[in-house]
Amino acid sequence: MANKIWIDPQGREIPSNRVLPEEKSFEKICNRIQREAKKVNSAMENLKNMFVQEYGSWLNDQSQYGMKEDWRGNATVANFSGTVRLVREEKERIEFDHNIQIFQRKIYEWLKNEGKRASIDFKKVVDNAFKVNSKGNLSRQRMADLRHTPIKDNPEWEDACSYYDKAITVVNSKAFWAIEFKNSNGDWDRLPLNFYDIVPQIDEESESKAA
Repeated sequence: MANKIWIDPQGREIPSNRVLPEEKSFEKICNRIQREAKKVNSAMENLKNMFVQEYGSWLNDQSQYGMKEDWRGNATVANFSGTVRLVREEKERIEFDHNIQIFQRKIYEWLKNEGKRASIDFKKVVDNAFKVNSKGNLSRQRMADLRHTPIKDNPEWEDACSYYDKAITVVNSKAFWAIEFKNSNGDWDRLPLNFYDIVPQIDEESESKAA
């Protein structure tokens, strides 16, 4: 029986007797894990297809209750016994246009006009909201929290916030799917399934953009 020829990273043929025992041992481990990983990946693809095609289609079918478009947004639906529930979470990636700078300027003008009526703590909240990260981007969450600060009957504040609303552009959205089980304490445990990089293989335009 001829000795196995091994191929190195440069594509060269290496005789088996020149391959170290630990290299041969690792080759077996690597190949075995690779085969199992491909099986798991295939199973994950099938499972995500079921989420999108079956659960997603069921949500779309709720048009009988007055909806005229494919489902958008979050949805959590439990089974009849209330022990298992399927989850659809939609997350949007947004960008801010030039109006965010007008929003910032008007917010600081509002603070100046408020004077001592604006607390020190709230001024810190405003400063923190407009801090950028290492990539020069604003925090979407901090900006949203600032925008939805419950300040009522204040035309100047409302005018400033209108520029925040104008500044938001939704670049894209993604749907995330999960399954949760009720444990013995009555709390919901989410099964750790990472579908992020798995693209459904079904022909469904409404979901292909949100996979």
